[in-house]
Amino acid sequence: MNNEITIEQAVKRLKQAMIDEPDYAHVWHCNIAMAFYDSKTNGIKHDHAHRIGNDGASRFMSNCFGVVTSNDMLMANYKPEFYNLNP
Repeated sequence: MNNEITIEQAVKRLKQAMIDEPDYAHVWHCNIAMAFYDSKTNGIKHDHAHRIGNDGASRFMSNCFGVVTSNDMLMANYKPEFYNLNP
């Protein structure tokens, strides 16, 4: 009997963990956001780098795991145009 887990099974387990444990999903969000932030801090303001990092992390978490991790998305007064950095 083969006890190895497939990639598909691993991703399904990870996705379920993100859904079941919002704090776990938030940790992933923060680490992904910092990767974006660290790669985009040259020549732009902290606030813009922060927004880019959080937006990228939120999109990744939503696309890959179907979870909402953006604090703005969780707020009743969320405004998508807040993230439009190209007026």
